[in-house]
Amino acid sequence: MYNLTNIKGLNWWISLGNHDYGLGLGEEWVQVELDKVELLWNLPHLWYDFVKSDGEVSVHFIMLDTEAHGQRVRHDHNMQHLQKIDDPGYFDFLISGGGGSELFDEEPTYSDILRDQYDIELKLMEVVGAFAAVEATANSLNVTFVDLNTSTIYSYIRTKSARRNP
Repeated sequence: MYNLTNIKGLNWWISLGNHDYGLGLGEEWVQVELDKVELLWNLPHLWYDFVKSDGEVSVHFIMLDTEAHGQRVRHDHNMQHLQKIDDPGYFDFLISGGGGSELFDEEPTYSDILRDQYDIELKLMEVVGAFAAVEATANSLNVTFVDLNTSTIYSYIRTKSARRNP
């Protein structure tokens, strides 16, 4: 468990990655079992959802197992922020993949492929061990990438007004 002084008391909502599966002997289920004994470790299943609410604001989180079959995704061990170029209010995709294992730098053509084939801008890529802190208010969603010394690497605020009308 993460037990550095600056982050020791935080609740951790976990989603599994490919390295959590090891040799296919059920290692992923050991982490699910840890949820039953470690109060700060939240991993009730390989994939799950939950709602956090303070009475004024509710956020629905969906934690997906990164081994979903049939999806075309990169194997990212870094921190990223992707955004639609011609409509920045359409979506933000924030990747928090710097929590373990070997970190991966950007492939030379990655940002070109995102821009040319998908109309997506790579707003940030940081190759650093880090995690994402998320705060929701009535008017915004605040995401901060924080390193293990609790220094801010990147911060992004998404306001309600930035959302595209359906």
